[in-house]
Amino acid sequence: MDGEFKDNVILQCKNGPRDFLPREPILPLFGGMKDTNLGIELQIKQEYTGQGTDLCYLVSQWKYYLDFDMMLDDGAEGVPTTLSQILQGNVYAQKNTLVAGVANVGNCESWTNGLLAQANWYGFGRLAWDPDLTEEEITETWVKMTFNTSEDVVNTISDILYGSWELYEAYTSPYAMGMTFELDIHFDPDLPYRNSNGTIRVDRMGVGNNRNSTANGNHVDATAQYSPRLAALLNDIDTCPEELICWFHHVSPKRVMSNGKTIIQNIYEGLVGAPQAVKDMKAAMASLEGKIDSQRLAIMLRDFDEQYDHSVLWSETMIEFFEEQTRVECTVTGG
Repeated sequence: MDGEFKDNVILQCKNGPRDFLPREPILPLFGGMKDTNLGIELQIKQEYTGQGTDLCYLVSQWKYYLDFDMMLDDGAEGVPTTLSQILQGNVYAQKNTLVAGVANVGNCESWTNGLLAQANWYGFGRLAWDPDLTEEEITETWVKMTFNTSEDVVNTISDILYGSWELYEAYTSPYAMGMTFELDIHFDPDLPYRNSNGTIRVDRMGVGNNRNSTANGNHVDATAQYSPRLAALLNDIDTCPEELICWFHHVSPKRVMSNGKTIIQNIYEGLVGAPQAVKDMKAAMASLEGKIDSQRLAIMLRDFDEQYDHSVLWSETMIEFFEEQTRVECTVTGG
């Protein structure tokens, strides 16, 4: 259907091929449809990213997508072929593009449940107008306008936000392994059901789905849907970006990753360390007592207590699941 739409039509596509999970690859339609106006649909509401109870700074996630190089060899000469440039119409000269946000607010006093989740709304607005803004520009501006301009306040809250997406990913869906959430409200873990249903794959042979040129059965060669250079990179387990490796490959638990540890060891360390990491975020926020207003500080500290309880649930459930499926015992101990 590429090239068949009228100029006033914009094809609005999710950022990834699944459903706004903590991490997915970029939808291959971006860069694949050269003669169609394309817009990206991002999710501001935290359906699969903690629902405002668990802190997950989505600006970090969105910048990962926007800055991702689609490795297009036939774009406009001299123009980088990142998703950001495609959305701005600079690669294939689409006349109309857009950035859309799926959002809702609740009936809680803060609208977004967690107070820090409000940063996602602000960040979306800034990136929609200028997708090349840096995460640091957006974050520091939001903190200064929301709290104050104290260097300690700006640095502390910014650092808490910066690490929250990858922390949430580590205890819910490491290495883009797929859909691990229960069916009803997409909040708590439901791994045994999901594994038997085939949406994720964890067994004694490894973790992840073979969506590559060796694919068979329930999966197709998803890597072939990208540009030739990007497809080759994703298709090879040795060159596939590690953060996406379980989306495209069934990875042996014994595979050594770039940090010198096996993938299963990294997974276990992320799971075991998650509750302590949440405690550390709370401690960092508590250090700002007297530097920000006491009412909001108390609310944010309470939010971290809720996230801590939720991270413990995820950590214990995921460890039990991985031990059962891989037959590799978790020997990591908490800090």
